[in-house]
Amino acid sequence: MEDLLNKFIINNVKLDRLESKLNKFNPLKVLKVDEYEIRHSNMLAWLLDPSENHGLGEEFFKKFLGEVILINENMDLDISILDIYLNNFHDIQISREWNSIDILVTSHVNKVVLLIENKVKAKESKGQLKKYSELIDREFKEYRKLKIYLTIDGEEPTEKEYVICDYNSILKILTHIMELNSVNLNNKVVDFINYYIDVLKNIVEEDEETLHICKEIYSDNYEIINYIAINKNGLISDEGGIQEKVLNVYNIYEKSINMILKLGKPNPFLEAANQFVKDNSEILLEKGNNTYYCFINSDMKKLQSLSTAGTPIYYIFNNMLQYNKFKMFIQVQTFGDNYRKREKFLRKLNELDRFTIRENSFNPESKYTRIYMRSVYLKSITKQDILAYMNDMYRESLKVLEEIIVIATSILEEN
Repeated sequence: MEDLLNKFIINNVKLDRLESKLNKFNPLKVLKVDEYEIRHSNMLAWLLDPSENHGLGEEFFKKFLGEVILINENMDLDISILDIYLNNFHDIQISREWNSIDILVTSHVNKVVLLIENKVKAKESKGQLKKYSELIDREFKEYRKLKIYLTIDGEEPTEKEYVICDYNSILKILTHIMELNSVNLNNKVVDFINYYIDVLKNIVEEDEETLHICKEIYSDNYEIINYIAINKNGLISDEGGIQEKVLNVYNIYEKSINMILKLGKPNPFLEAANQFVKDNSEILLEKGNNTYYCFINSDMKKLQSLSTAGTPIYYIFNNMLQYNKFKMFIQVQTFGDNYRKREKFLRKLNELDRFTIRENSFNPESKYTRIYMRSVYLKSITKQDILAYMNDMYRESLKVLEEIIVIATSILEEN
């Protein structure tokens, strides 16, 4: 075991690279902002408040709400994107931990209230969301309400009246805002927000280089890394002083080892999705992370030439393994610069018994509409079990997809 320990730490160029990346100076990491939910909530409350000293005014607030509404367009919501963008929210009040609610945003002028329950590492407590929802309904009877469940991966809440949002959406919004506005902002504000963007990249695993390094290190050293993970708390006998050496190595490389365990270990969902693509030659495009895996097949590809925005219809596998659950859905994005064709397509689908499209999906600003979904509860979480369900659900959907593509093609070909 000592030989494996030495191999892991001595002249390990990949480990040195990971150490260098993780120890790059970031004051927010020094303050452990990345590790504590309350500090993320403080950051979000600051960004959401137009009167704060970031200089963004209402921009983050409006983009955040707009993204939440787009992500959840299949739900009946009290607030529309036009409500957000056409009104002034200068009177916003932000409350932290009001009646234990993470973030409460109120606009008395517009009679709008937002409840944001933020979960970074913790899980929701039993009855927590229901309690907050009832409180908001009681205290803000005449207000339009948006109850947001914010998590790392867009987890489904137990209460149906909540909409979902994930930290990848926040990363996307902030990155876009900084690309457009950094030259007009105070330099210290720019640095501060960019530090937070780096924190978010680690949280949502958007740093491809870090992900790649972690996978390689784990593959090369999985035996000793698993050994350290199991025994870092002193569960082994200290024969030959190995316990002390394991603890010393863990204490020195704690950040890297935890990151390797998080990103480098095989993920049954991703393994199954990658195998699914290999086994089905008609799958032409795929992009995935630990939560979502998007792909198209050869029939969907034919629609690319008819749309100015790439493939307008695609499949998504949704990893909900923490709930022993797995979903697959077909989603419609934009039809390029012609939203009327998108609306016409959705209305045609809605005429068929098998489809139910919500009214707000016909709006010009709608971007993500789920038109077909299947879900299954898993008795065991293994690559083979997940792969079997992926294949079954995909094959089951092909007849429906054929119908969808016929309608989409006829509308996209119209002048």
